[in-house]
Amino acid sequence: MVPRALDWSRDGEYLIYQRADLKTGFDLYCLQRSEDDSGWDQHPFLQTPFNETGAKFSPGGEYVAHVSIESGQDEVYVRSFPGGSRGVRVSANGGTQVRWSRDGEKLFYVEEETLVATSVSGGPAFEAGLTTRLFEHLRMIRGIRVWNPAYDVSADGQFFVVVEDIDTT
Repeated sequence: MVPRALDWSRDGEYLIYQRADLKTGFDLYCLQRSEDDSGWDQHPFLQTPFNETGAKFSPGGEYVAHVSIESGQDEVYVRSFPGGSRGVRVSANGGTQVRWSRDGEKLFYVEEETLVATSVSGGPAFEAGLTTRLFEHLRMIRGIRVWNPAYDVSADGQFFVVVEDIDTT
């Protein structure tokens, strides 16, 4: 399977992507701009026996939110970057299609068919706070699991653009 680019860090120094491994499934890797700006260096970010997908950098670049099946179902986790340590599970009832708010104070994801927002705080210790159910509608598009968001959030967090599967029959 071909590696799949997932997100760029805001400073343009990192590209995070997923690739498949026969032993560990989907893992997360980073390309880091080389110090002499002559190319890119590859580094593993997260390799476990569980599938890790859908990674997105926080606006400040100090965290990566991603989806893992570690609990037995897709759930949203946040890990420090670039080390990948201190994973915090954010979702409780399943989660996919992760996206950060532009200010980094909320993490959006899809739980079944519902878009939810969780307040988050960074600093030396990432913490997830109150989760709010925003609206229902985001379902699997044509029966395909969507790891990358099928929606986007306006810069002020007040509006959403959503991809819909339109029935043309």
